[in-house]
Parts: sequence; C-alpha cells; structure tokens
Amino acid sequence: MTLPGVGESITTYIEGMDDEGRGRGVLKGNDLLIDAAVRGALPGDTVTAIVERVFASRQLLVCRAIQYHDKGPAHVDRICPHLGPCPACPLHEVDPSLALEVKKSRIERALQDQNIDLDIDDVLPHPEKFGYRQKVKLMVGGQTGDILIGVYVPYSHKLVSAHACPYLHASARAALAPLLQTLNAHSFEVDTPLTAGLRAVILRVGTEGVAVILVNRKAASASQFMSLQNLVERGILYSVCERINEEETNSILGGITHRRHGPELITPLEGGIPVDADSFCQTDPAQALHMYRIVAEYLTKDTTDGWFIDGYAGVGGFSKALLALGAKKIVAVEQAPACLASLHQLNVRTYLKPMEEITSILPSITPLNGMVIDPPKKGLMQQAEPLAKLSVPKVVLVSCDPDAMAKDLKVFLQNNYEVDRILPVDFFGGTPAIETIVFMRKKS
Repeated sequence: MTLPGVGESITTYIEGMDDEGRGRGVLKGNDLLIDAAVRGALPGDTVTAIVERVFASRQLLVCRAIQYHDKGPAHVDRICPHLGPCPACPLHEVDPSLALEVKKSRIERALQDQNIDLDIDDVLPHPEKFGYRQKVKLMVGGQTGDILIGVYVPYSHKLVSAHACPYLHASARAALAPLLQTLNAHSFEVDTPLTAGLRAVILRVGTEGVAVILVNRKAASASQFMSLQNLVERGILYSVCERINEEETNSILGGITHRRHGPELITPLEGGIPVDADSFCQTDPAQALHMYRIVAEYLTKDTTDGWFIDGYAGVGGFSKALLALGAKKIVAVEQAPACLASLHQLNVRTYLKPMEEITSILPSITPLNGMVIDPPKKGLMQQAEPLAKLSVPKVVLVSCDPDAMAKDLKVFLQNNYEVDRILPVDFFGGTPAIETIVFMRKKS
C-alpha cells in the first residue's frame, strides 16, 4: 500500500477524534499504518473521504468526508443550512456530551505534555446553544460583483459562506444580507495579490444594533463608502468603520482607522459602559459575565484592599467585576488603543503598553493582592516568569489555548504556586476551542 495523494479517496473506520474536531482512523496494508484525520467524520463512522493534504514524514492524511457508509451514534441533526463539514464549526452536528468531552480532553493532554497532574472540572456549557455569538470576523473572497463572506476551508482557497450561521446573533445574521448586497452592488474589490481591496468584515452586536468594520488594503471610494453610510442612515447598521491595513499579508489585525460613520462606541450585550466597536470582546456575553464574576469573587474573597492587576485587560471586563465587589485599586495593562476609552471610564490606573514594558514597573505597586491575566492565544510566553516572580498572593490565568495555558501554568508552579481549581468554560459552540480558567495561590 502506497501513501495516497491529494485528491485521491480513502475509506476508513473512525475510532476517535483529535483536538481539531476531526475523526481519526487508520489505514492498514503491507505493514504500513497510515493515520487519517477526517473533517466531518465522528467516532463509529465508516466513511469515504477525499485527501486534502499529505504529511508524508508523519504518515498522516488530512481528509474531508464525502460519503457515510455507516454513521456512528455521535451524530445529531444539523440545523446549519450550509453543507458539512463546516471548516469553522466541525463539532456542529456532534452529540453535546461528546463535544464537551473533546474540549476537556484537549486540556488534559496539554497538561500531560507538561507533566502536570491536576484535576479538571467538567466543562461549563454555554447557556444558549445557538444565536449567541456577538462578534464575528469573516474573510472576504470571490470577485468584484460576486463577493462571498465566510471562512476558508483548511489548505485551500475555497471560501464557505457564513451568512446564515446559526451560532451568530440574530442581529448579525440579519445585517449580513444587506451588507453583502451593498458590497456587490457598488463593486467593492476583493483583496488579491494583484488587487488591493477588501480583506475582511467584522460584525459587532451591541444593545443599539450592529457595528461593521471593514478591513481594506486600500481605501474604498467616496461613493462606495457613501453606500455603507446609507445602511447606517436606514437603521440597518448602527455604525460602519473602515480600517486600512496596507501590509501584504492575510492578517486582518492592526492597521489604522481611516473613516467612520455613526457612533464610535457601542454598548456590549453583557451591559456596562460603551466600548469601541473595533475593540476586543468575548464571543458569548452570558459566559463572559459569569467568567468575570467568578474570577472577581475568587480574587476578592479574602480582602478587597491593596492593588489588583488586570493584565491584558481589553475593555476592562475583569476590572469592572472587581470594582463591583469593592476593589478600589486596579492596574489595567492593555496595548490596544481601542480599549483605552473604556478603561478610562472605569477610572482605573491604565498602562497603554505591551506587558513586557510593564513587568519592571509592577513590583513598585504595593501591596499586590490579586492578579488576573488573560493573554492572547499564544500565551504569556517570556512574560510568564516575571509575572510569576511578582509573588502575588492570588492569580487567575485565563487562556483560550490549552497548550499555551499549560506552558504558562508550569512556570507558576515552578515559582511556588499551587492550583485551587481548573475550570473549562465553553465560549465556542460547534468548535473544539475552549477557554480555561486556572485559579491559583502562592504557597505560604
């Protein structure tokens, strides 16, 4: 048996699932074992799949299911109108108990890889299975006059439409159709290696409506932007913002706000002070409120005196929860300018700088009684050691990547911390992604 190539089909029995929500099977022949990771396949299935990528050195095939000969017990009915398997939501039609098991197992494996032996709570499921996602980043593809908005299939340039995704808040779904119609009617160009144009569309739902941020490599024309202004004037959108990122990459981060129509600030669905529509927010407002509250309760249980650090503060969700429980001295560290207005409204001491420029300052702020750190997906990295050496009595580490979390946690354990609790919280229905909250304290 030779290793199949891209575009060839295989048939295999699915024995388990991996961290990316793909079914895993094994092809056997002539003393050769070939692993197959199959999008859209679940444990107990027998499927035929198309090979999408080959990792010869690892004897691994990455595939997509195209035919089910037998379906295992893990399937539930799909409500998504798009054809599966979805590149964004591989766990959409998976039995909920199995989906939560997959998420928890990701954390268990990450801890094992760092030789950390700790108990993990069961995953806290989100209260609303569908229609909760309040912010979404969608890539733009297709061509002028026939623009698509959605997500790319792995290892391809094929864009899958997300205009009717059931996980999106209903207001976001309602806004996508007229937005897409406007982009096509006014000949917005798609960003390609040959054409500088529209890269991505970000939708943010607030209590007032839907704000849209367009990420362009070059500015739209005056008449094109006026067509978007018309959507605001008609009440279809709450506001529209154009952010220019001229770098020749696929990144939709960074860049400069070029122009805006409508209010700059929008009130989050979880309530509180208005924030910049282009600032960070948690996907699930109900889970966000719960997370902010339990973290603040842990940090303030023994005392509300002294200083509390809100590291990678975003728009101040943790700071707000700490203030509500009586904390009066809070240091917020956040490098994104879009978050500054919200943090100033909270009246907390704010450093608009990267964490690596602040760790040398924090030891001079005394007494430090609690710290919550919610870094980007890559984790604390080199900042884990200086933050652990602050010896703050209570620390809560929040992470959306189990592997990064485990690496950061290991540094704190090496610096004489002990873990009180590890709580996984499901913010990302339909996907293998999981938020992990680690509650720890300095040993006496």
